[in-house]
Amino acid sequence: MGMNMKTKLRRFHQATWDEPIIFELSRKGERGVLVPQAEKGIEDVVGDGLSKLPRKLRRKTPPQLPSSPRCRS
Repeated sequence: MGMNMKTKLRRFHQATWDEPIIFELSRKGERGVLVPQAEKGIEDVVGDGLSKLPRKLRRKTPPQLPSSPRCRS
């Protein structure tokens, strides 16, 4: 990368990638990880995980995360 000595500025080169982003690899409705329900004994001790979270901090809609990526062979 060269520098213009009069202005002391470097020439800028934008980074580029030749691979798709994770949202382009996803398939609607598929999930990569299924989180299991807590066992009854654990839930009795610690609760359900949401009951102690204030309502104003709970999501009203699910996050828009990518679904499970397609297999690329």
